Amino acid sequence: ALGFVPPMFLFGVIFGRTQRRLSRDLVDALAAATQVASERIGAIRTVRLFGAEAFESARYARRVDDTYGLGQRVALADGVFTGGMFYAAQMSLLGVLYVGGGMVLDPSNALSVGMLTSFSMYAVNLGISASSIGSAYGQLLRALGSGQRVFQVIDRKPHSATSTLPLDVTPDKYLGMPSAPNPAMSDNSAGADFMTTS
Repeated sequence: ALGFVPPMFLFGVIFGRTQRRLSRDLVDALAAATQVASERIGAIRTVRLFGAEAFESARYARRVDDTYGLGQRVALADGVFTGGMFYAAQMSLLGVLYVGGGMVLDPSNALSVGMLTSFSMYAVNLGISASSIGSAYGQLLRALGSGQRVFQVIDRKPHSATSTLPLDVTPDKYLGMPSAPNPAMSDNSAGADFMTTS
């Protein structure tokens, strides 16, 4: 009954990498489809100006089809993973019943039907628990694959320098003091000349 547990976890580790990669690709495809839609809707006047509604609709449809195909692959991988875990648990129970039934029928063994039944119940509980752990592990790997892309975007460093200035900025530090003449015109000779000429 315990012989299927190590292969099951080995299968989970190997298959989990595929699930994580597919989940990351699915998130990227969803982001690309959303980007195409938001850019074209934001520039709808330009799209209509050039009469490219059908072209942009076809471009968005291709992105959605790519996303749908990746979603199918993720669902297939999840089904194979969960089904494989359940199949391994059932094969373990079948092996227990086969070997135990032969031991019950053999008069030289002291195995009774009650002992076989109790051990079979133990194998069933172990198989159900292992299948549940396998399903939870698959969901965890899908979440890790999806969250990995989100954290990459959050941790990304910008390529260009930011346009914001430090908080200790003063105008004279970067621009220098203004050197324009005083608009109050303390020297009123120009005004006096104007007044005398009129």
